[in-house]
Amino acid sequence: MEKVKCATCGYLGSRNAETWRLEETDESMRERGKLHEYFRTDHVYHPTHGYPNCSQHVIDLVIVAGLHYEPTDRAIWEQKIIPVIQQDRECKKWVKWIPGRTPQEHRQMEFEDKVRKSDRRWHIAELVILVAGNLMAGALGALLVWLVSNHSAVTK
Repeated sequence: MEKVKCATCGYLGSRNAETWRLEETDESMRERGKLHEYFRTDHVYHPTHGYPNCSQHVIDLVIVAGLHYEPTDRAIWEQKIIPVIQQDRECKKWVKWIPGRTPQEHRQMEFEDKVRKSDRRWHIAELVILVAGNLMAGALGALLVWLVSNHSAVTK
C-alpha cells in the first residue's frame, strides 16, 4: 500500500468552534500547523476552529501528537502537530485533498465515484452478456440449419 500524509487528505477537517460544523482544514494548518485565530472567553484563548481531526476516525491526531483537547501554547501546538500530519503512513481511507472542499464534500465525491465505477462494471457485464447471447444464438441457428440440411440429405 502506498504511503500518504494526513496533510494531503480530503478527510482532514477542523470543527468550527461556534457552529461545530466540520470544515476544511486550510493550507496553513496542513503545511505549517497554524491554528486559526483565537477568541477569548474568561481570559482564556481558544482557537476559532478546533484541532484538526480525521473525519474517518482512522487516527486521533491530537492524541498521537501528545497534545490535549484544551487550549495550549501556539508554538508548542505547531511544533507537535506538524510532524504528525506530515508523517508518511498507510491509510485505506485516504483521498486526495481538493482545496475549498469540506470532508463531507470529499466523502460525497468518493461515494459518487464508487457509484460511477459500479455502474460502469454493470454496463460492461451487460455488454458481455449481450454479445455472448448473440454468439450463442448465432451458433444455435447455424447448428439448426446444419441439422436440417443434413437431415434432409439423409432422408433422400
